[in-house]
Amino acid sequence: IKEYVSFVNISIIKAGKTRKSRKFLDEIFFLPISHSQKILQKQMDRNHSFRASDRMWNVSDLLEISENQRKKHFYKALIYSEKAVICLRDGQLCFLCRVGDMRNTHLVEAHVRLQFISDRETAEGEIEPLHQFEMKVGPTITDDDRLFLVWPTTLCHVINKDSPLYEYTASSLLSAQFEIICLLEGIVESTGMTAQAKTSYLPCEILWGHRFRKLVTYKRSNGSYQVDYNLFNCTYPVKTPQCSAMEHYAQECSVSHAIIVISF
Repeated sequence: IKEYVSFVNISIIKAGKTRKSRKFLDEIFFLPISHSQKILQKQMDRNHSFRASDRMWNVSDLLEISENQRKKHFYKALIYSEKAVICLRDGQLCFLCRVGDMRNTHLVEAHVRLQFISDRETAEGEIEPLHQFEMKVGPTITDDDRLFLVWPTTLCHVINKDSPLYEYTASSLLSAQFEIICLLEGIVESTGMTAQAKTSYLPCEILWGHRFRKLVTYKRSNGSYQVDYNLFNCTYPVKTPQCSAMEHYAQECSVSHAIIVISF
């Protein structure tokens, strides 16, 4: 995907005369900062000054604009799935969402967090508004929150007794009032700066009994993997218990207990 942003028009002023206006920062947006500084310093060494909308700019101003545009573009390049899903994975009910990094350079030391935001009633009857609950999440059911975003990754939260989704059924989820915030944080490889990208999911944006379509395929012809981002938000229905995770695990325990009794 061709990536670009629109910048302010920068006019180069020399000897009191305005030269042809052009989008100066287009030259430095996709270059490392060190290279950007060389380009700007070269222009300054020629006794050029820069003016945008009747304001004088120095090198630090232009670098700041460039860096702000990098940050803006960074958030657009990191994408989340429009919907989250709940389905079975290795016999356990799981909350799944998908994240992808569409840039050529990737995040270093990337890790993800999930926050469950909802009102909470204490044992004394006090209502805690917008209570925050940390949800264990990772690319697998092992709850390891560190990511390697070379290709799109499906984040997994196992719905167990420690999960705030433990007592929700497929029907009760539709009338629930909560929000799940997904926060991805890492170090931008090209600048060394820490950056964050976040999204959130409401109950109406969670598809119970769906699974994400596979979007990474292996090409035997050239021995490479191909990622089809057209399938990034695509899901398909799968057989999933409509009861809560609490009821599902209770039923499984009773069935396994009955099998043990029969075997004896």
